[in-house]
Amino acid sequence: MTTNRLARDLDEMLNRSREAFEPLRGERIFITGGTGFVGTWLTEAFAWANRRLALGASAHLLSRDPQRFLQRAPHLGTDDAIVLLAGDATAFDPPPGTFRYVIHAATQMTSAAIAQRPVDTYEADVRATRNALEFARAAGAERLLYTSSGAAYGPQPPDFDALPESYPGAPSTTDAAAVYANAKRASEFLCTTYAHQFGLTVPIARLFAFSGPYLPLDANFAIGNFVGDVLAGRPIAIAGDGTPYRSYLYAADLARWCWTIASAGARRGRVDGERSIVWSRWGREPGERDADRSEGEPAMAPQGLGSGATLSRATRNETLAPPRVDHGVTQCERDRMQCNPGFASGGPGCVGGT
Repeated sequence: MTTNRLARDLDEMLNRSREAFEPLRGERIFITGGTGFVGTWLTEAFAWANRRLALGASAHLLSRDPQRFLQRAPHLGTDDAIVLLAGDATAFDPPPGTFRYVIHAATQMTSAAIAQRPVDTYEADVRATRNALEFARAAGAERLLYTSSGAAYGPQPPDFDALPESYPGAPSTTDAAAVYANAKRASEFLCTTYAHQFGLTVPIARLFAFSGPYLPLDANFAIGNFVGDVLAGRPIAIAGDGTPYRSYLYAADLARWCWTIASAGARRGRVDGERSIVWSRWGREPGERDADRSEGEPAMAPQGLGSGATLSRATRNETLAPPRVDHGVTQCERDRMQCNPGFASGGPGCVGGT
């Protein structure tokens, strides 16, 4: 049997969150978007817990491209407890039987789709959420976790170091580029109305920024693109003025807290990294040369990654070093974590960097 390269991370995750998986014993779980970045980590965590704890559970993953998933994660695709279902969350044939837990992690968003087809993209994302909610009702589900986004808060005010969970901000309704944020917010409201009208428990996790294996290196994820630049020997290109701050949560911690919220943990919770990275301190601006850099800046590790995944360089005229990842260490205990139970009908919480 091939050794899972994430074994140490997954053992650490399970040691800290066994109680999140016990409610899954003997259950069937349906996951949309189960083969994307978030979904793959949820599946890794589920498969690991299912084997280690002998849960006897099964996860049914809706995927637009099951064959690609089999190539990317064959150990998951061939796991007897994982059932791959070909389909799109906007229109799929529901699998028969009952499912106690549903996770809606699918999204229709890409940068190109948002720019070229904002109306269709918005409608498809909200329709996918409606379909997942209707499936949950028909399948007799007890809980549906919706993975929303921190984008639903709208722009962060410049005088805020971090957004409190109670922050009532919202994305602009007059900016067509805010398709993703507005679709997430509309889907959250749809979840709230289903919870109110039908009694379905629908916790909402607002996901922020993450780092770890399976993150695409050539998509619309900044840190993935930065790592891709490093691995390819290219200068790191920053598409902006370099001033934004980001804090990152490692993907194993993302999986841990999503399963905690999904199964029987908090109905509302915030899980995020406390510390941040400023891009301009550790990347090259497009077209910048080494000679343009000043000497003497001390080494800086982006602290939001914790000690388990470090990006560093010694001075401004040295190239950013490739990531050094110690998969045996997660930063759950290092980053500020809050998980607040008691929100009866669901509601937004936060998972990830602020």
